[in-house]
Amino acid sequence: MAWGACGDETLIERAGELTGKICRAAGIRFAFAPCVDILYNFQCPSINIRAVSDSPEAVIKIAGAYMRGMQKGGLVSACKHFPGDGVDDRNPHFLTTVNSFSKDKWSATFGKVYLEMFRMGCEAVMPGHIALPCAENGVPADECLPACLSYNVMTKLLREELGFDGCVVSDAMSMLGACTACDLNELAVSFLRAGGDFVLFPEPDDFENILSAVQNGILSENRLQNAVDHILRIKEKAGLFGAAESGIF
Repeated sequence: MAWGACGDETLIERAGELTGKICRAAGIRFAFAPCVDILYNFQCPSINIRAVSDSPEAVIKIAGAYMRGMQKGGLVSACKHFPGDGVDDRNPHFLTTVNSFSKDKWSATFGKVYLEMFRMGCEAVMPGHIALPCAENGVPADECLPACLSYNVMTKLLREELGFDGCVVSDAMSMLGACTACDLNELAVSFLRAGGDFVLFPEPDDFENILSAVQNGILSENRLQNAVDHILRIKEKAGLFGAAESGIF
């Protein structure tokens, strides 16, 4: 909100660059930022002070500047929360919320923001625990899966329609907006099957559950390899395969 009120691209980009340098000096190379949600409902509790604006153009301008700055400072960035928070007045920490926009309205707002962030070099996307009924082929809103578990949202929309080929990293899967949508032992596998790559806040049994799913043909080896490829590429961008760095400042 403060960035949006400031409205100064140069200043925000510089803030992003300094953030990147400070984080790199502390050994941090991946930031789950910027937030590119659009605040259409001021009562939205999850982003009402985290969103830049209620204008897609302002979000593109300011969040884009911060992302460019972080990248200059050496941080990998992940835009969030796909397909877009800021419409519902409920909190995805406690239930699956809904982005109720029509496909045309979504494409002209949230979709426009993501396409511009991709054009500017966005390296990762964090899908939220937010349902997008307009992408779910007529499924009622209260029966739609959250984006983090939806093949239609993560693969059909994000990967195929919008053309994103970077890393897809989940929001915290322990949030009720995700973990109440399927059995706990199926959560990570369902995320990967839907098109995700990087499970954030994994459960202790997730590795064994994923291994079992591959062995039993529930999760294809090709899909798992695709996720691994995306993760290795993001690690390479973060410089994790290079020599230790010093003298960042």
